[in-house]
Amino acid sequence: MFDAPAEVVIYLTLGVLAFSVLGLLAALASKAARDTREFWSRQRFVNYRQILTDPSTISDRQIRSWIRNGGYRRASLLRAIQTIEEGQGAPVAWVPRQRDLFAAGLLRAVGSRSAARRGLALTVLGYLRRPADCEIICGMATDKDGDVSLCAIRALGRLATLQAFEALLSLLGQEDDAHLTPLSQARIVERISEPWAQPYLRPALAATAAASGERPAGVQVLGPESHEQNPGHNVGDRQALGLMRALAVSGVSVPIGELEPWLRHGSIDERIAAIRASAACCGEVSAPMLAAVEDDSAVVRAQAVRAIGQVTVPPALLQATLDVLTAQATDRNWWVRGYAMSSLATLGAPGLAVLRATAESDDRFAAQRASEQLAITETEARR
Repeated sequence: MFDAPAEVVIYLTLGVLAFSVLGLLAALASKAARDTREFWSRQRFVNYRQILTDPSTISDRQIRSWIRNGGYRRASLLRAIQTIEEGQGAPVAWVPRQRDLFAAGLLRAVGSRSAARRGLALTVLGYLRRPADCEIICGMATDKDGDVSLCAIRALGRLATLQAFEALLSLLGQEDDAHLTPLSQARIVERISEPWAQPYLRPALAATAAASGERPAGVQVLGPESHEQNPGHNVGDRQALGLMRALAVSGVSVPIGELEPWLRHGSIDERIAAIRASAACCGEVSAPMLAAVEDDSAVVRAQAVRAIGQVTVPPALLQATLDVLTAQATDRNWWVRGYAMSSLATLGAPGLAVLRATAESDDRFAAQRASEQLAITETEARR
């Protein structure tokens, strides 16, 4: 065995102990620093909240200190603003002169090299709700940092004006900007689905359709195989897509006639968005929705069949609905068949009769799925 001199063993032992002690001290120092930051953050939050409860008493000196502050201090200020607005259900009543002074400092921070500082400044700027800042905030929505981009989109939603709505809509149409990710587009749809933006949705969709002529963008109706070969031709008008998705989220009442052009002549993505919007906004089966069940694209057919199970069926269209769902119960696409069975189960006794007949049919795949749906329906009925 290796026999080390006693001095080496002692030095190694002392070295290990020294490193252990230093590591423990570093951990304790880190915890102490974190606790100190949290303590002062809470203190600043309480102080800022007290000041903001009566913004008319805020001095210019206080505003200038907020302009100089960054990082943890500005985060505490933001949290104080948010909690006050959530509790009151109304925005903080900023004094115009002080609001403008504060906004000037935030606008300088928007040009900072630090992404965190830019994002925080944009977020606070949104709470000031100055219409004059809309253009600058919109420009930051294409920032190279994804988090900053999302902060700008959120700030536009805070402005809650027609100009902000138009800015968000213009961002949806910037399909060539690499910084506008699918997540950014989803956040834009969320913003224009909010109550403040809902009155603008229908006029904007009508304007988009009018600008596209008799047939909306993406007019070439392609088969399901074309979607994989050339998906760009199937996306269509991004603004129209965003508007219809926002309608589906908000549930704003829209006559089916305003969505029919997209159902009949839109791209694949547009037809899917129109089907979802019609299910959320119209509330009942219509002739255009039934026509979509026979679409060339299996993706569109599946969404149309599924939508039928989410709305009511008028007595006048009950038989026609049963006929199209019966036909799609044997569709070559598994998803179309599955949704057809589910939708049939929502039609009560007539739909269950079709399911029982399908369960006894020679199509073993359709028969299996119909049997599964009957078992699910019976289980739910017993609950």
